[in-house]
Amino acid sequence: MNFHEDFSRQRFFRDFVTFNNFIGFVVAREYLDNVTKLVYSDEEKIYNFYKFLLKLLQGDDAFIIPCLTDPSCMNEMLSHLVLERIEILRNINCVVEYVHRSYTKKAFPRDAEELGDLKSVAFHQDSLVGQFLRKFAVGFHLQSFEQVTKFCNSFYAYYDSVTTQEKLPSVNLFWHLSSSQVVTFSKEIIARAGRLGSLSSSEFDLLVKKLQSYQENYPDLATPRFASHAVAMRQRNLSQAETNLFKAFEMAVSWPPADTSSAVAPEPRPVDAWTRMTLGAADMHHRFGHSLQARSFLHQALAQALETNDVLSLRHVKAAHDVINPMGEPFRYETAEQTDGLLPSDLLLTELCCKLFKLIGTSIIPQKVLLTYFNSVVAPQSDALAIVLLTLASIFSVYGYRQVFSLILGTALLQCVIIIDCLSPCSISDSVLSTSISQLARALAAAGLPNQAVQIIKSATETIGRFEEFAHFERARVETQLEQALRTGTDLGHCGRLINDLALFCPWEANLRRANLELKRGNQSLAIDILQALADRAESLRTSIGVSGDDDLHPHILYSEASDEEVGNSFKVLEPPRAGGVAALVRFEVRTRIAMTEILAFNGIFLEALNQLERALLLSRQYHMRTFANICTIMMATISSLEEVPVKSSLVDGTSIFETFTDICHQAEPAVVMHLTNMKLWLSLLAGYLNVEVTWKNRLREGATFFANIGDKYSLQKIVDIFAALDNRTNHSKSRARCALQSTIPKVLNPFNLVKSPTS
Repeated sequence: MNFHEDFSRQRFFRDFVTFNNFIGFVVAREYLDNVTKLVYSDEEKIYNFYKFLLKLLQGDDAFIIPCLTDPSCMNEMLSHLVLERIEILRNINCVVEYVHRSYTKKAFPRDAEELGDLKSVAFHQDSLVGQFLRKFAVGFHLQSFEQVTKFCNSFYAYYDSVTTQEKLPSVNLFWHLSSSQVVTFSKEIIARAGRLGSLSSSEFDLLVKKLQSYQENYPDLATPRFASHAVAMRQRNLSQAETNLFKAFEMAVSWPPADTSSAVAPEPRPVDAWTRMTLGAADMHHRFGHSLQARSFLHQALAQALETNDVLSLRHVKAAHDVINPMGEPFRYETAEQTDGLLPSDLLLTELCCKLFKLIGTSIIPQKVLLTYFNSVVAPQSDALAIVLLTLASIFSVYGYRQVFSLILGTALLQCVIIIDCLSPCSISDSVLSTSISQLARALAAAGLPNQAVQIIKSATETIGRFEEFAHFERARVETQLEQALRTGTDLGHCGRLINDLALFCPWEANLRRANLELKRGNQSLAIDILQALADRAESLRTSIGVSGDDDLHPHILYSEASDEEVGNSFKVLEPPRAGGVAALVRFEVRTRIAMTEILAFNGIFLEALNQLERALLLSRQYHMRTFANICTIMMATISSLEEVPVKSSLVDGTSIFETFTDICHQAEPAVVMHLTNMKLWLSLLAGYLNVEVTWKNRLREGATFFANIGDKYSLQKIVDIFAALDNRTNHSKSRARCALQSTIPKVLNPFNLVKSPTS
C-alpha cells in the first residue's frame, strides 16, 4: 500500500497517536504558551532543551517521562507547567478541548514581523513543531470516543506506574508504540532471537508480555506473531511456536484486512508466504527432532516453490533440504546460482556450512575444504565469521588436526566475544558461544582437568544457559562426569544412569559408552554384540545414501540394558547422527571397530582383531581421518609383532612406524598418547634399541602421575603390570621376559582408551 492510499484511509494520522507523542504535544504547547516567561541562564540549557524537543518530535520510542523532571533537559518552570498540565488532563473533557485543531491557527505567527519577535514566539505554523501539533491533533480527533477513553486510561496507568516506580500487573502498553514501531521492534526481536540468552528472567518476561500485548492490540500484524514464534522456539515451547507461526502467515497472506479503516500500518510481505510458512514449520519440527514432520513440510514447501516458480524460495528449500537431510541425499531440482537482487546473508551462510560438511562426506582432501572457505563470499563477513570458524573447527577435528582444531576453536570463541563487545554479534551468538565453551570444557576434561571443565560449564550455564544452549552444557557435563566415573570405576550404577542421560543427546555416543560399561562389568560378549550392532548400523546407513524416507528411520529407540536378542533389533531403528552427516557415521564406525579390536586383542583373538583394524584403517584413509589412521597403523604393527602375522601390502603406505608415533603425539589426547608411547617403547625394545628400559620406566612414572591425578585406576594397574614385566626382564632370561611382555602388552591396549575423541 503506497503513501497516498495510507493517507486517504487516515492511517497516517491515527498511527501518530502514541504515549510519547502525547507528551511531546503537551511539552510543545506549554512551551509556546509560556515562551515569554521562560528564563534560561545560559545557551547550553537552551540547546539541551531544543535537542530534547527534537527527540520528542522525531518520535523517539525511549522512555520520556523521567526526562520531564531532568534539569538538563527542561527549564524548571516549564517542567512544573508540563507536569501540572498532565494532571489537569486526567479529565477527558479537558483533553478533548486541549488537543484541538483550532489551537494551531492562533498559536503561531502569521507575518514576518511577528516571526521576527523572538520574545513572543519561537516557531511558525509550517515549522517542524507546527506540523507535529497539527498532525497529532488531527489523528487524535479522528478516533472515536471509546478509542479516546481507552487511550487516556492506558496513558495515565502507564504514567502513574513510571512516576511511582511500580509494576503494571494488567495494563496494556501498546499505545506506547505505533504500529510501524511495533513492526520495527518485532523485526529487531526476530533478528536478535539467537542472542536472547543473556537476558535476565525479568527482562525476558517483560519481552514476552510486550509481544503478547502487541498481538492483542494489533491483531492484523504478522510480524509480532512471528517474533513470538521465534521467542517460543528459544523456550522450546512447541505449542506456542506452532500457533504463532501459523497465525503469522495467516495474517501475511490475508493482507489487507477486511476493515480498511483499521489503523494498522502495512508491513512487507514475503515473496511467497505459504512457502516461507512451510519452511518455517519444517525448521521448527527439525529443531524439535520430529524428522518425519519436518520432511513432510519440506515436501510441501518444495511443491509451493515449484508452483510459483520462485527462484529465491527454491534456493531456501534446497538449503533446508541440506540441513534436514545431512546424509547427502541429492536435491533433484536445479537452482540458479544468481537471482535478482541481493541474497540474504543467512541463506548464503547456511549453504556454505552445509557444503563444507558435505565435502568431508565425499572423502575430499582437507585442502579443498579450505579452498571452499576462502572462495566464499559470506565467510569474511563479521556477522558470519564466528559461525564459519566454528564449522571449520568441527570439520578439522574430524580430519584429526587437533592443534588446528584448538586454534580455530579459540579464534571462534574470541571472535564471538569481540563481536558482542562491538554490539554486532552473529545471528546465533548464544549457540556459537555455548558450542565453543562446551567443546573447550571437553578438551580440558580430556587433558586431565575435569574439575576445571565442570567449573567452566557451570559458569557458562549461569550466563547464557537459559534456552536450548543449556543442552550443550548439559551434554558436556554428562560426558565429563561419565568419563571420570568410568575412570574411577567405583560406582558402575551411576555410570549407567549417566549413559541413559547421554542417550537423550546422542544415542550413538551413549551406546559406545555402554559397551565400555558392560566391559567393566565383565560382560565382554554383550559389549562385543553392542559394538558389532553399532558398526553394522553405521555401515548400513553409510552405504545406503538416500534412505531418509524409508521406514527404517523412525525416532530413536535407545538401547538400554537388554538381552542379546534385543541388541540387534534396537540398532536397526537408530537414526543417523543429527550433525556431521556421513563423516559422523564414519567416525562412529571407525571408533567402534577400534574398540572391538582392543577387546579381541585383549582376549588373544588376533586374526579377527586385524580384520576389524583393516576395515577401520581403509575407512580412515578414505575420509582422511589422520588420527584414527595412525592409531590403526600402530595397533596393526603391535598385533603383528605379537603373533608375527604379516600386514597386507595394500595397507602399508611406506611410513615408518616411529614416524607415525611422532605424528600422532601431536594429534591425540594426553591419555591416548601415553598408552601409545607404551606400545612404541615396547616395539623399540623388541627391535633391540639401546637404553629403552630406562626411557620406558621414566615414561611410566610420568604416566602414573597423570593417571593418578585423574583417578584412572585401570590405567594405573596396567602401568604396574608393565613395571613388573620390565623387572622380570632384568631378573630372568630374555626369552622369559619376552613372554611376560607379550602377555602384558595386549592389556596395555586398554579397550576404549584409544578412541576417546571430541564429539563432532
